Amino acid sequence: MKPRQRHRDGRPAARKAFVLAALAATASLAAAAPSTPAMAAMVYQVHTGDKDISTLVLRGQIVPGDLARLQRVSAKIPPSRRIVLMLDSPGGSMDEGIAIGRYVYAAKITTVAIQGPGCHSACTFVFLAGRDSNEQPMRIMMKGARVGFHQGAIRTLPTNQTYSASDIATAAEIGQEMVKRINAYFHEIKADPEFLTMVLSAPNRSITLLNEFDALRLGIYVMDTATQKLTTPADFKR
Repeated sequence: MKPRQRHRDGRPAARKAFVLAALAATASLAAAAPSTPAMAAMVYQVHTGDKDISTLVLRGQIVPGDLARLQRVSAKIPPSRRIVLMLDSPGGSMDEGIAIGRYVYAAKITTVAIQGPGCHSACTFVFLAGRDSNEQPMRIMMKGARVGFHQGAIRTLPTNQTYSASDIATAAEIGQEMVKRINAYFHEIKADPEFLTMVLSAPNRSITLLNEFDALRLGIYVMDTATQKLTTPADFKR
């Protein structure tokens, strides 16, 4: 088997291609992006000219059916091509976010959080699932991107009435079950346990934004689109 070409710094050549594809996609997103319905994500391909990598975009609210949309688009891509998934979403359905994340993880798709409104809530479940063909984590946060975590919303309860102990116990049980599911999913995609802490640290109507320091410390790549420099977690540790 022919060995994979590597750069002088030891990283696979494919990683450099991911960076170039992400930069090209970012430059063309504004012109290429179709209008996005308020309550559904759009999944589409951005043509960057790269012969080895196909760049897809998931933009908008994550709702049931988005996994099927992503699968339909990615099914048209030849198996020999690697996929980069650009993310721009305020979140949405936790169940759908986890389902998309599982698909991204299984298909070994690289994820990129782009500059813009952000990748929040359920979108982060997709983002953290990114990995490369060697089954290593490959999540890229563009410099200035807003990657935000917060607690999921169970339901909105009126504040002008009294609730029984049974109501409170049921709500607590639902919340605990949600935490267990997120924790199990993070373990499944080998995400650092600290991400669960970030999810729990902000109420649903608030947000915990991931800064570049913590991103690198927790195994996420950071890319400066102005200088085209990719800082790796290994660079940070050195």
